[in-house]
Amino acid sequence: MKIRKEISKVKVIEEAEKEERERVKASLEKERFLKEDRESEEREAEIENLILELNNNHADIEIAKNKDYIIKIEGYGHEGEGVGKINNFTVFVKGAIKGETVKIKLIKVSKTYGIGKLLDVILSSKYRTEPICPIYKRCGGCNLQHISYEEQLNFKTQRVKDVMERVGKIEGLKVHNTMGMDFPYNYRNKVQLPVGNNDGNIVVGFYAPRSHEIINMDHCYIQSKIGDKVVKILKEWMKENKVTPYDEKNHSGVVRHIMIREGFKTKEVMVVIVTNGEKLPNIKPLIKSLREEILNLKSIIQNVNKDKTNVILGNKSITLWGTDTISDYIGEKRGGLISATAGNVPELMMGLWSIKYGMISMAKAGLLGAVITNMLLGLGIAVFCGGIKYREQKFNKIIARTNLNMLFLVMFTIIIVSALNRYSIVDNGSFQKISLIIGVVLICVYILGLIFSLYTHSNLFILDEKKMLPKNGDKNDTRKVFGLIIIVTILLYFISERLVGGVNAIVEEYKISQEFLGIILIPLLGSFGENASSIVCALENKIDASLETAIGSSIQITMFVIPILIICSSFMGFQVNLLFSTFQIVTMSIAMGMSYFVFQDGKTYWFEGALLIAVYLVVTLSYYYVV
Repeated sequence: MKIRKEISKVKVIEEAEKEERERVKASLEKERFLKEDRESEEREAEIENLILELNNNHADIEIAKNKDYIIKIEGYGHEGEGVGKINNFTVFVKGAIKGETVKIKLIKVSKTYGIGKLLDVILSSKYRTEPICPIYKRCGGCNLQHISYEEQLNFKTQRVKDVMERVGKIEGLKVHNTMGMDFPYNYRNKVQLPVGNNDGNIVVGFYAPRSHEIINMDHCYIQSKIGDKVVKILKEWMKENKVTPYDEKNHSGVVRHIMIREGFKTKEVMVVIVTNGEKLPNIKPLIKSLREEILNLKSIIQNVNKDKTNVILGNKSITLWGTDTISDYIGEKRGGLISATAGNVPELMMGLWSIKYGMISMAKAGLLGAVITNMLLGLGIAVFCGGIKYREQKFNKIIARTNLNMLFLVMFTIIIVSALNRYSIVDNGSFQKISLIIGVVLICVYILGLIFSLYTHSNLFILDEKKMLPKNGDKNDTRKVFGLIIIVTILLYFISERLVGGVNAIVEEYKISQEFLGIILIPLLGSFGENASSIVCALENKIDASLETAIGSSIQITMFVIPILIICSSFMGFQVNLLFSTFQIVTMSIAMGMSYFVFQDGKTYWFEGALLIAVYLVVTLSYYYVV
C-alpha cells in the first residue's frame, strides 16, 4: 500500500515538473518571438528611414535610367509584377512582392512609369517562396511561382476588383475570393510552344520575357504532363528525320510551333504541328509514336503558316490522323445519367406490361437480352466499324474495368441465387424475399457507383458532350428537357402496352417461345438508339463514349431496372425473381467474358469487333433452334 502511494506521489511530482518545463518553454518561446518582433520592427523602421533618406536625396534630381533605388512595393501590376513609387513616380518590378522593400535598377523610364530590375530583397515578404521550376527566372511561360499560392489567389481577386473599378467604373462591387485548387500544377490544358534552333540544337519552349529567345525545356510544371511527352516525341522525330526547326530571321526551316490541347473532362488530346509549308517529310513515324505514347489521342493536325508573321496559326489545316476536333464539357455527368435513364425507359415499360400480362419469362429474358445485345452486337459493330476506319482505337482501361466489375457482380449474384435454388430447399415465399433483399443491395451498389463516377472520381469517367446538360444552363431549358422526358415516358407506357399485347397474340398464334422473343427480337428494338449512338461515337474515334453507352446501359438494366421490376412485381400479384435458366446464365457469362477479354488491354481492333458479332450470331442461332 505504501509502495503504491509512493509511486502515485512520484507520478504527481513528474507531472508537475513536466508542466513547469512546458510553461518555461512557452515563456522562452514567447520571449523569443517578442524579441524577433522588436528586431523586425526596428529593422522596418531603419528601412523606412533609409527609403525616406534616399528618396529625399533624389527629391530634386530627375529620375534617370540605370540608377539604383530602394523602394517599398505597395501593390501588383496586371501581370503580377510588384508596383512601387519613387517620389510619386510609379515603378514596375518583376519578381517583387507586395509589402517587400527592394533594391532596384531602373532599366526603362517613360513619362508616366518606369521598369526596375530587382537587385536585392532587403525586407522579404512572408509570401515569398522558392520557385519549383529551375528555369522560372528565364522563362516567360508563367510569372507567379515566386509568390505563395495563397497570395496568388489574393492577387487574382484584387485584379478582378481593380479592373471592375478602374475600367468598368463600378464602385463598391463585392468580389468573392478566388477559388483555389488542391494541386496548383499541371492544370493548363492548352499550350503553344515555338520551335527553334540554338547552336545546332533543336529547342522547344516558351519565349523569354519581352524576347523571342526560346528557353528550352524538358518539363513544365504548369502545363499538362501530356505536353512534355509530345515535346519529347517531336524532338526525337525531328532529329532522326533531320526535320529543321523554323528560323524567323531568314524565314527558313519546317516546324514553327507545336500546340497541344487536352479536354479537362474527356481527356481527349489534339496535337497541332504548325509548319512553314505543306511538305512534312516522313510523318508516319511521328504519328505512330504519338499514338503509342499518348493515351486518348484523338487528333493530329498539320497547320500551314507560310507568312512572315508572329501570328501562330495559318489559314490552312490538314488532318494527318483522327478527327479534326476534340470534345469537352463543363459540369458533371448528371446530363449523361438522365440520357442513360431515358434510354432504358422502354425496357422498364415493356417489363412492367409483360409482368401485368403474366409473361414473366419474356420480361426477364427481355432484360437479359438487352444486356447481351448491347455487349455483343452493338459494341461489336461499333468496334468493327471504328477499327476499319482507324485501324486501332485506345480507351481508358480504368473506366472499362470499373464498369465490367459491376456487371460481374450481377453475374456472380445470379449464379449464387441459381445455386441456392438448385442445391437447397427454399420455398417460393422465402425465395421471393431473398430476391427482394438482393435487389435492394444491387440498387444500393448502383447508387454508390453513381457517387463514384459523378462526384469522387468524376475525372475518370468520359461522356460525349452532346449528351450533357449544361450545369449552369438556362433553367427554363432544363425544365423543358425534364418535361419532355416525362411526356415521352407517358407515351412509351401506352406504346409498350400495345407492343406487349401484340407480342402476346403472336406467342399464342405462332407458338413462338417467349424466351426467344425476349432474348433476341425485343432487345433489337429497345436497344436500337443506344447501339446507333455507340456506332456513331466509334466512327468519330470516341471509343470511350461507345463503351459508356453500351456497358453503362447494361449496368443500369441489371442493377436498377431488374431490381425495380422485382419490387414492383410484389405489388402486382406476380413473383419476379433473380432465378434464370442455366442456358441464360451461360449466355450472359460468355457475353461478359468476351467483352472483358476484348477490352482488357486498352485497345480495340476491327477483328475484336468481328469476334463479338460472331458470338452474338451463335447465341441467336442457339436460341432459335434450341429454345
